[in-house]
Amino acid sequence: MRLPQDIANLLALCIKNLIWYKHNIISFFSDCGVPKSILIQVKRNRQLPTLKLVPFVLEELHEKGDEGYLVAQKMLTKIYYWKDIHSVPQERKDEAIRSLKVLQKAYKQYIAQEQHLREQEAQIDREERLKIAKIDHKKLQGFRDRFDSIYFMKPKERGEAYEKLMNDIFTYYFPKAFEGFTRSGEQIDGQFYFDGHWYYIEVRWRDSPASAADISVLRDRARKGFAGDVRAVFISYNGFSPDCLKGLDASDERVILLTGYDLRSVLECEIALDVLLHDIQAYLIKHKKTYVSTAAVIKLIS
Repeated sequence: MRLPQDIANLLALCIKNLIWYKHNIISFFSDCGVPKSILIQVKRNRQLPTLKLVPFVLEELHEKGDEGYLVAQKMLTKIYYWKDIHSVPQERKDEAIRSLKVLQKAYKQYIAQEQHLREQEAQIDREERLKIAKIDHKKLQGFRDRFDSIYFMKPKERGEAYEKLMNDIFTYYFPKAFEGFTRSGEQIDGQFYFDGHWYYIEVRWRDSPASAADISVLRDRARKGFAGDVRAVFISYNGFSPDCLKGLDASDERVILLTGYDLRSVLECEIALDVLLHDIQAYLIKHKKTYVSTAAVIKLIS
């Protein structure tokens, strides 16, 4: 992902008008987390006008993928909320304020357009889910058989088989579902798109229940996601410790928790996975809870 070209151009103009001096601009890049390899190139090309130097940095950040996009977003955010107008020389202050207002207006319009697109995608997704699809009983039975057989595997084989099963199940229920990937040392077990949001998947099959620390790692990865408001699903076969559930902040939780029992209820066709996730999310928001069992959800809607 990259910043839209019109936003990038306005960002460059604001950096020029608000910060001006090259050494201050380089310090700004550094404070925003621009990698040292790019900063070295910036210093070598510091003779370039700022209106060319900023696009150069943005292009180099784009080459670094998601990490670079996060830095570009940080640059945009810092400028968008820029308050240090008093340090701008008087003869340039009016132009600096004018360029900042233009950037703020353009970015607000961009965010509104992106939100509208997400809402349209969510509506299409909902309409597709409302179409009653024929249940593939053979496939679901295959999922149940695999789920049961995993219990008797060795720990390492069990974890890999459990993750593969989860990805197959999510692919069955969600058209936009992808297997796990590694990014900068982070392992994401899976990813899917649902109700206008991307979700990361974390899968655990361990003897002990998952802890609050386990959840926090996935939550932080979701917060740093690069597709808007990223959420997550944590599936722990042996559930979650009491301290884990007490330690989570219901007012700022973006991770849906599922246990092995919850998953088994889905495989037994007691409730569809997409319906379950939707109803869990609604329940957690309404009651400010961090976890609700599938049995409780089924009881509420039955």
